[in-house]
Amino acid sequence: MRTETLTVYGAFSIKELLNRTESNGVYIYTFQHGDEYLAEWVGQTKRKFSTRAYDHLQAQLEGKYNIYKVSDLKNGITTLLFDAESKPKPKDPAWIHFRELQKENHELIDAWRVFIIPTNFGERPRLRLETGIAVNLLKHGKVVANILLPNARAKWLKDGTKRDDEEPVEVRIEPDKHINGIPSKLAI
Repeated sequence: MRTETLTVYGAFSIKELLNRTESNGVYIYTFQHGDEYLAEWVGQTKRKFSTRAYDHLQAQLEGKYNIYKVSDLKNGITTLLFDAESKPKPKDPAWIHFRELQKENHELIDAWRVFIIPTNFGERPRLRLETGIAVNLLKHGKVVANILLPNARAKWLKDGTKRDDEEPVEVRIEPDKHINGIPSKLAI
């Protein structure tokens, strides 16, 4: 079994992340909770992390992502203010409510703290790393918001489970800050 040691960098604000040049790896959106960070989302990209962060920022501002009450998230509680999963149309009451929640939406964006894990992995190992981290966080961490959505877990298990013909990899993860539930070692 091959062993890889990966360093976790962060916690970056969105503004800071938009200026980073690293690419190819896994990212974790979090909220600070005292001395630790609670995971809100895990994703992967082959592009620059800054490019992917811009995509997330645009989607959040356009109402494609949920809005949560930030003060609750920072205390480990998920309080949904706007449900983007319902895909409201511009004249729906939910969409009107979205426009009224822009102060809260910007508070959410400002509160994001993002960690990045650059790798030299190809697509399948990167997907497996994303899945391994997400599943481990769901099992062992205190998580909030979007990571709890049922379709997210189904996506990770469908896309990122190790196939029989793939080489197993032991990943050692070295974070410089405490992300609640992040493993120090993971077999993918």
